[in-house]
Formats: sequence, C-alpha cells, structure tokens
Amino acid sequence: MTIIILFGGNSDERHVSVASAQNIVRALPNALAWFWAPHGAVHDVAPGDLLAHQRPFEIDFLPARPAIFPTLEQALDTMPVEDPVVLLALHGGEGEDGTVQAMLERRGIPFTGSGTAASAAAFDKERAKRDRR
Repeated sequence: MTIIILFGGNSDERHVSVASAQNIVRALPNALAWFWAPHGAVHDVAPGDLLAHQRPFEIDFLPARPAIFPTLEQALDTMPVEDPVVLLALHGGEGEDGTVQAMLERRGIPFTGSGTAASAAAFDKERAKRDRR
C-alpha cells in the first residue's frame, strides 16, 4: 500500500490544506505528498520541502519540483504507484464538495473521509441543516 497525501487545490482554504499536510507528513514520513496547484497541475513534494515551509496560513506554498502531471485527472488515471490510498488533506471547494471524491470513486482508488454523496450533502450547509432535522 502506498499512501498519497493530496493537498493544496484551488480553494481559498488551500493554506489550511498545507498546514494539514505538514502535520500528516510528520506522522507518516514515508507517505508521498502531492500538491494540487491552484492552476490544476500536480507536483510531487519532498517531505523536507513541505516541512520547511513556514507560516502556511500567510505565505502560499510553491513546490520546488516541476509538475509531474498537468491535471489531477491525469495523475489519477496514470497512478504511478502500486496499491494507492489517497489521504485527503484538501479543504474547501472541490476537495470537500464531492468532486475529488467522485474522481477517486470512479477509478476505484480508496481514499480517506466521506464519499461523494455525503461530501456533497455536508458541503451544502443549508441542505445539511435541513436534512438533519
């Protein structure tokens, strides 16, 4: 099994995502870290580069290495590791609304967190409040 920490994204909450990925890589130093850049490309990030990024809530994370895939879809289609499990460290937007979860489910790639339907329902705060009643 290969754990891939997926973080970043195009949401305004990507700074929180970077901080989450830093905490995860401290606990799982052998995991791969993939930064999904705001423009859509996916970068492989060395754990040391991620941990060296100070003040993630104030300064944008800029990967040191060039992109390994032009899009997240291509990264998932050509998954270069055996038995991947994606640990979602995405916050907001497509990382929380079920979009990424749907991409992973369609490909049969296991991931952490809620599935597509639950993510979409929870992301819609009014719907979540209404359905809770």
